[in-house]
Amino acid sequence: MASKAEFLANITRRLGRSGPASVPNRGSINAGPAEHDMSAGDLAARFAEEAERVGSKVVMCDSLDAVHDALTAIIGTLPPDRVASCSPSVLDGWGLDRVDGSIEWLTAASEAFRERMPASEVGVTGADVAIADTGTLVLTADADRPRSLSLLPRVHVALIREEQIVAHMAEAIQRVRVNGSLPSAVQFMTGPSRSADIENDLSIGVHGPAEVHILVLRS
Repeated sequence: MASKAEFLANITRRLGRSGPASVPNRGSINAGPAEHDMSAGDLAARFAEEAERVGSKVVMCDSLDAVHDALTAIIGTLPPDRVASCSPSVLDGWGLDRVDGSIEWLTAASEAFRERMPASEVGVTGADVAIADTGTLVLTADADRPRSLSLLPRVHVALIREEQIVAHMAEAIQRVRVNGSLPSAVQFMTGPSRSADIENDLSIGVHGPAEVHILVLRS
């Protein structure tokens, strides 16, 4: 039986290619020193640019009132009958009780959540980390912040603070580690859901949200 090296060499030869001259330095991949020296504001600007490039809609907010206004505007364009969100303890500090009192907020802490959440048009979550160079949101899941909130509703709204934005994936992984290990459920979400069949016909929102709105609270 051919070794792994022989197997790969055979494929390389059949493709008419030459093998790599040397193994690339892993530490140099996506790790430009200029990016690591970026300020929180620069990282936020880069994140917004990359997130919008993949179809997310980003609003930079200078205050909680601005966050509430942006969230009310998103909700008002639908308008939904119900907004689902994480448990209040997860979104503590965002003051969501001051957002449009006419909307029914169904939180993950409520007994009716599983039964009634699938009918919600909007899911509001926080995010553990955001990655600037890909416009990606990183969300861990548990009973108070179920994965369904960012997957089942047609519209996903993520709330994140400027200081939660990091440059690269490696930094994001370090941020979400708990006692040296990764949580059992981690989502990496980059823009609205995209699916394509064998003929490359693209569909939006089939396996996740059709719209992703990210509200960034500046420091």
